[in-house]
Amino acid sequence: MLKEILIIFSLCFFGETVSQFLKLPIPGSIIGMVALFLLLQYKILKLSHIKNFSRFMLKNLGLFFIPPGVALMSSYEILKENFFKLLFIIISSTIIVAVVTAVCVQLLIKNKGALK
Repeated sequence: MLKEILIIFSLCFFGETVSQFLKLPIPGSIIGMVALFLLLQYKILKLSHIKNFSRFMLKNLGLFFIPPGVALMSSYEILKENFFKLLFIIISSTIIVAVVTAVCVQLLIKNKGALK
């Protein structure tokens, strides 16, 4: 398990370092996830190398939402003042994500049929 933790955190550190060094507007965590994806995709890293720790993290995912939830509760007044603006942003961004996802899935299905 320690080896798996070291792999995941090394990729997180790599992402943060690249983001800071190149002064990219992309968060280091995203760069680390892309690096992990590429390593898994090209079979440089095997899923079995990180499987146990990944399962542990997914099982305890709910715990990671507690600090942001507490932060939201402490910002109640700001949220209350901007409720309708936030509601509009939430609804519109949800619709945009759903539409973009649907279009991407349709394109992938269409292209998969063309590859056969």
